[in-house]
Amino acid sequence: MSSVVAGNSVYGNTGRPGSSSRNNQKIEKFFIRLIILLLAVIILEVAFHFYIAPSLYIKKIEIISGPELGLSEADVLALTGLDTRMNYFEVRTADIAGRLLSIPAVRNVAVKKVFPSTLVLTITARNPVGIFLVNSGAGTIPMAVDSDGVLFPLEENSSSVMDYPVISGVYAPNIKNGARLPLSLCSFMKDLDMVRNTAPELSGLISEVKFVKKEGLDYEVVLYPVNSKVRVRIGNELDVKLLRYMVMILDVISMQSGMNNLEEIDLRTGKAVYRIRGE
Repeated sequence: MSSVVAGNSVYGNTGRPGSSSRNNQKIEKFFIRLIILLLAVIILEVAFHFYIAPSLYIKKIEIISGPELGLSEADVLALTGLDTRMNYFEVRTADIAGRLLSIPAVRNVAVKKVFPSTLVLTITARNPVGIFLVNSGAGTIPMAVDSDGVLFPLEENSSSVMDYPVISGVYAPNIKNGARLPLSLCSFMKDLDMVRNTAPELSGLISEVKFVKKEGLDYEVVLYPVNSKVRVRIGNELDVKLLRYMVMILDVISMQSGMNNLEEIDLRTGKAVYRIRGE
């Protein structure tokens, strides 16, 4: 701070009179407004939780799923325990998703709350890749199996049983709804699903898939083509190229004479080896 000495007096540059008091007043006003704002927020939050929130109920439940699920909206609501009398903030989406995922035919679930009164359930059903015949007290019951190896019931009065190959050769004495095939077989089920999605006209030519156990957990597969008495033995993998090769060989055989005793075609080495009945 500069100063000028004149006689015995000292004059300093001390700023405008009252500037410090005006700054203090501005700060006080700022804090007063901030306190008022915070109080207003607290009052609004208390009013919301004690007066508004208790009156917000689920008024609409939207269920998004395909016809392959085999469950009506009434069935879904009954299984989840949902109704339009539930408070919006008391709905636990994770609990609802868990109850739906306990249904064997359900593969994936997304539960979303839409403020102020809507609940959206998006349900993805399991897609069959084969039919598993389960023995019960009432006889043999067909159940669907998906690419994860999970068994689940077909829709009632379903005509799709003939659309999928029968899965056989699996020993499971206590198999039931929601059970899973042995893990060692699941990779082949994924192959079957891939073929069905990429070349459904080829997968439709297989009437039965039989798993043949080898040493340990290893296995191989025998395919039974539609409209053919000749079975086809492959390894433990399946793809579109292999199926096309199988179809080509079966077509060639059907045009040749003297092949009535042909029992099996072995494609495990990548080349066709014929096995004659009785040999």
